[in-house]
Order: sequence, then structure tokens, then C-alpha cells
Amino acid sequence: MKFLKELFSKSKKHDQTEQHQEKQSFQSLIEQYGGLGFEKQIDLDGVIDDKPWEIDMDAQQIVFGGDLYCSFQLLGTFSHSTATWLWAWGNEQSDLPQGVIQQSLELKKYGEEHNIDLFKIRKFESSEANLHLIGLIASGMFDSSGYYVADYGQGALVLIFNNENINQIHQENNTHHRIASVIPQLIANYEVNHYAAIKHYLLAKDYQITFDDGLKLVAIKGENQISAKFDNSSRLIGLEG
Repeated sequence: MKFLKELFSKSKKHDQTEQHQEKQSFQSLIEQYGGLGFEKQIDLDGVIDDKPWEIDMDAQQIVFGGDLYCSFQLLGTFSHSTATWLWAWGNEQSDLPQGVIQQSLELKKYGEEHNIDLFKIRKFESSEANLHLIGLIASGMFDSSGYYVADYGQGALVLIFNNENINQIHQENNTHHRIASVIPQLIANYEVNHYAAIKHYLLAKDYQITFDDGLKLVAIKGENQISAKFDNSSRLIGLEG
């Protein structure tokens, strides 16, 4: 499930540096926001998987299985025939309600402020694998209930959604023990700097970093403590907590 791939298919050699820089920007976003998003996707296993879905654009809801109603924000759309991604904020032909593209617009603003082409370019060549990365980043950034790739045949919608019952599941699973379970899965599934991804994840979970020398990280939340050790390449070599 390692989805980190080049975002743009360019053939000219002078574009290789730009491709590398974009990949690095993408990777840093996963390190910063991916832990929280990944954790929530684990909770969705069996909740919405394989259930039929339906979009009610007027009500700004996606309905899973006919009875699970979730408010949503549309991030963008992917065309299977052209292998291109189009941000919802740049979709001028569909006349989308402003209420469902607000967080797409926030990503555009974030990209402009931090010079991230991924969020600034209206339409670009991509792959289906990247849809999950976009959803993962946005889910973590906006602390949503999760993300969903809704395939409709000719293409796919990528959205993040919220539902109180699903949030309750997240809350029930929000234990110290779970942190040590999620971390190995996170670094196994994504091509990330282990040290950066783990530190951002712990901070997102409201842990206080009490020791950090680059090779060892100690974080505390209440009476719970977790410590992680790294080699000189920032790869995780030990985890206790």
C-alpha cells in the first residue's frame, strides 16, 4: 500500500528536479498529517467498506448503505480515461455548491501560502493511488471522520466526511495502547521519514514531547508515556509504551 509516486508525468529531463521536489512536498504532508488520517481509516474497516453509496449534493451528504448519513467536503475528481485529477475548487463546469468545496479552497490557500504545487494546480496528470494520499492528508489536516474514494465508473470522487457515530468509534478506540499499534503500520505502509511521521502523530494525539535529541523521542500524555528510538537515518529501531 505504498502510494508515494510521482505526481506529474513529464518526459523532459529538466523536469526531474521539479518532480523530486514535489514528491518531497507530498511526503512531508503525509508525515505531518498522515498519522491521524491513517488511524481513522483503520476504524472504518467494516463500517463503510463495500456498502453502496449515494451523493445528495443539495443536502451536502453522502449516504452509505441507505442509512449512514455523513456530511462531506468534496476535494476533487479523477478521470479514469485521461488519468487526470481536477480539484473541486477548479471545477467550473459542474456548478458545485460552495458549501461542499470550502475545504478544497482551504487546501488551495494552504498551497499558495506554502508554495505547494499539489494544491495550487487546478488539473494535472495523476494516478488512482494518489487519490488515497490526497484523502489521507486532507482527513488528517481537517480532523474529519475519514476519507472516501467514490468510484462512479468513468471516474472517482475523493471526499472527506463527518458522522457523529463514526466519531464515537474513533473516541472509543482513542487509547494509549493503540498508539503503539498504529505507529508500526503507519511507517510500514507509507514511504515516510519515521522520525518526522511519528513525532507529528504523537503531537496530533496531544502528547507532550519531553525528550527529543533526534535519536530518541519521549512523549507523555497524563500518566502514559511512549518512547521511540531511531538510527542515524531516522528509521525506527525501538518502540516502548
